[in-house]
Amino acid sequence: MRFAGFVKGRLCGLFVAGLAGAALLLAAAFALPWGRPAAPVREIRLEARGITWNGSNPTLTARVGERLRITVRNAEPGPVPHDLRLVGPGVRATHLLQPGEEATLEVLLDRPGRYAYGCSLHPGLMDGVIEVQAR
Repeated sequence: MRFAGFVKGRLCGLFVAGLAGAALLLAAAFALPWGRPAAPVREIRLEARGITWNGSNPTLTARVGERLRITVRNAEPGPVPHDLRLVGPGVRATHLLQPGEEATLEVLLDRPGRYAYGCSLHPGLMDGVIEVQAR
């Protein structure tokens, strides 16, 4: 009889350990990127022309957790190159764009605040701000 109790206790312990392991795996799966819903993506187009972005270096707005897909096009009529640099956590930049070229960069803004953007070749002339607001 003692042996039967030992086996029953052992099986019960293994069952509980298995449940705990399954719970940990499930929790880990939801902590990984594919376990969460994807951040919403918003498309933004910036055109470099006349040494400005869209004619006015606009202030862009976003919400915390929003992913921005920014497409930059160099629309200068002459041989003037541009790039786009974002200043903030996880700084990103496009490569140098010659007239007629475009590039896209994607950034996830996960903290509220003001993020500067601009062309590193034309500081002070092609500068704007992305205002990231809390949800």
